Amino acid sequence: HGRGPTGEMAAISDSDDDIPPYSDLSSVSSDSSDRIRGNVFQRALSRGDRARGKTEDFLNDIHESYSFDLDPEYRLKLQKRFDGWGVGAKFDFKSGDCRVKVKSAPRRGGEDGFRFWRWFKKVEVQPEDGDVEVFTKKLQFGYLSLQGIGGYKSATNGFNARWKIETTFWESSPAMMALRRSEVALDPDERIKMALRWDLDVKPPKAEGGIGDGNDGGYDLDLGTYHVAIPRLELKVDLTSKDRF
Repeated sequence: HGRGPTGEMAAISDSDDDIPPYSDLSSVSSDSSDRIRGNVFQRALSRGDRARGKTEDFLNDIHESYSFDLDPEYRLKLQKRFDGWGVGAKFDFKSGDCRVKVKSAPRRGGEDGFRFWRWFKKVEVQPEDGDVEVFTKKLQFGYLSLQGIGGYKSATNGFNARWKIETTFWESSPAMMALRRSEVALDPDERIKMALRWDLDVKPPKAEGGIGDGNDGGYDLDLGTYHVAIPRLELKVDLTSKDRF
């Protein structure tokens, strides 16, 4: 009624505007594919981060459980024994520490030593600082030992006294001593020796797991420990005359 051909074409044109063109549908499908690819990529990155974290934790556990301290102090030790006493000196090359010691030694024919050595074990002097320390012999009480130490400080011109209690349980075990030192003679008379001081702490690795009632099928891995330390390497030279051997 009153609508001509022009009006019908206008109505058709208006209804066509409600239908998105083919290019818009293609754009929607492309955005959906990009989101899917992005999610897959994010999941892959997340899994990679977790795997990297577990690997780093495992390597850190190995680093903490297995260690080697191979930076020893190099020490030169000299000693010479006389009738009833002996003198020794040691020098540490890295720290520059030098100490001189005088201690008791056996007398010829099994005679008693000087009266001083009946109560005292050694006298230690630090030439660089001028400090002196006197050590009493140790008093044994089962696996415990008590020792007194008197000292003189050159810097303050003062005297001091202290005591020291130690356990002799570990030192009474030859197996434990074997773990801490080793000596090799470099000459037939065994007057020149190379001595190695080292410590070893070992706990073997182990793994535990299980299945069935009360077990989730998982496992527990203990890497154990293996710590090696070489704190000191010594060259020992005995200057005592052959008739004293």
